[in-house]
Amino acid sequence: AAPVYWITIQPHFHDLVVGTYGRGYWILDNITGLRALDADFMDRDVAVVDPMPAWRFQEIQDIKSTPTLVRGRNPAYGAAIDLWVSEEAAGPVTTEILDPTGDVIRTLNSRASAGLNRIRWDLRYESPKAPRLRTPPPDMPWIRMEEDGTRRLRTWDLDLTGGQVGPRAVPGTYTARIQVGDVTLETPVEVLKDPNTTGSVEEIRQQVALSLSIRDDLDEIGTMIDRLEWIREQVEDLQDLTRVEADAEAVAEAAATFREQLMEVEGRLFDLNLSGAREDAFRGPMRLYGRYAALGSDVSRFGADFAPTAQQVEVYEVLNERLEGAKVLMDQLLQVDLPRLNEQLRARGIPVIS
Repeated sequence: AAPVYWITIQPHFHDLVVGTYGRGYWILDNITGLRALDADFMDRDVAVVDPMPAWRFQEIQDIKSTPTLVRGRNPAYGAAIDLWVSEEAAGPVTTEILDPTGDVIRTLNSRASAGLNRIRWDLRYESPKAPRLRTPPPDMPWIRMEEDGTRRLRTWDLDLTGGQVGPRAVPGTYTARIQVGDVTLETPVEVLKDPNTTGSVEEIRQQVALSLSIRDDLDEIGTMIDRLEWIREQVEDLQDLTRVEADAEAVAEAAATFREQLMEVEGRLFDLNLSGAREDAFRGPMRLYGRYAALGSDVSRFGADFAPTAQQVEVYEVLNERLEGAKVLMDQLLQVDLPRLNEQLRARGIPVIS
């Protein structure tokens, strides 16, 4: 408890600033939602406050550089959308972010309590699919799986996180479409360019276009890995079965051959020996999933508001060519090799691999 000696509102960002005895200060960021709470507004079941413009900027990586021990906590990055909900309307909320052409680029799910709620959009598109592995690395049966029988594909490298999130939206006017029960509301969300960068909006647009292509390719690779892991889990179970079945040598040999072919394709998509340990980054080369993620990080994470470089575009084309080759091998595996194995399983009355 401390006496408040001064209170003011920062006019541009609508931040409430309080100064206390003892030279303490406290800031409540962006009180536009509170300032909208008049009787008419609160009489509605659902109402949305027009959000303040959101600044699109690249976060800076830095070591502690503040010349004082007093460090504030920045508000959450992105757009803040304040939503009023009555007690009767409280419940699940679905917020869709539409780009200037009307396409949905992000879906946010939350739950609203009675009163004023804040929905946060971090200005990003949807993230790429995160593949889940269903088998341990070869010769590492001790690697633990999670409760659902899967484990995360963890590519330990310091610069990969940026390629595994959706790119930031291009500056412009977007629309938030909010669904609460049977009520649908829309409000514009203005995304502003960082005034401190010299890159143009057109250059940012080119950067985002390449980042979205990388995101889509990561999505496709994630789907491929999920399918192959589902099949490999069944093949591992099949090998356990054929070890105890009499006269199953031919089937066991066919299963072993198919497993090698399967792992050849998977090995092009990710390093099969990834165990989740930090040292994995130094034990084997990154495969397509890790390389795409690293390129995505290089293009848009902790970077600048410029168009992709010629080298980045060239690397993307090389990776794209490798991905097409992996897709050809996977088609061969699923359309030719797997049906051939399943024929032998049917002949012996063994459940086929789906």
